[in-house]
Amino acid sequence: MFSLLTASYPGKGLLYRNDSPVLLYNFIVFFYYLLLTLLYYIQYIADMKQTTETVLERLLQETRRGNLTIAVMSRLRGRDHYGYSLQKELTELGLDINQDTLYPLLRRLEEQDLLESSWIVDGSRPRKYYRLSTLGDEVFDKLLVQWDELTNTIRSIVS
Repeated sequence: MFSLLTASYPGKGLLYRNDSPVLLYNFIVFFYYLLLTLLYYIQYIADMKQTTETVLERLLQETRRGNLTIAVMSRLRGRDHYGYSLQKELTELGLDINQDTLYPLLRRLEEQDLLESSWIVDGSRPRKYYRLSTLGDEVFDKLLVQWDELTNTIRSIVS
């Protein structure tokens, strides 16, 4: 911006010209850019401030993420489910989970060899059924013990 204010004609910079319209123009341009910069920083600071709702929403999402794994594994223990039937059962039990959360979780658990899957063509379209693997059963037992201990510890801390 300084270069704009001191841009030169042959011999002199704009700030040193004696005619006032050029000076006034440079003054207006300078304060225009100064105002834009200030407005940018004011908006930046306003965006940094977090409301109680946004912080709470983020914390609840983090808490739910860990607990969803336990809930999904518990429903797949000893029985087969395809994605939609699992989602429907969890929702009926009071845990609302959408497909954008459930299917990536199922794929992740399958990649970790905690789930086994099989395609069953029954009726109108094929469905991929999931169930806990042997490793999944073992991990789930240990995970449930750890989760229970953690839950009890947190309850004793906050009460």
